[in-house]
Amino acid sequence: MDARQQIECPLCQKAESDFHLINERINCSRTIAEKASHARELLQKVEIVLKEHENVDSGLAEACRAVLNLRKKTAELILRFEK
Repeated sequence: MDARQQIECPLCQKAESDFHLINERINCSRTIAEKASHARELLQKVEIVLKEHENVDSGLAEACRAVLNLRKKTAELILRFEK
């Protein structure tokens, strides 16, 4: 299986470039303060996309919410290291 498969969901496709950019910023950050700043940005973006999925009832939307919640947990983990 290709690690960079395309997501079929139009909501997630639209947000994917933002997620990719934020993840790159997190990965390239040298300090936890920089990473935390980008993690907050990631949390905000995840919350926006999760909200867009609220009224969508499908297997695809459920899968998207699962992936979005993983992104959220990752950002929250980074923020725990800031404290």
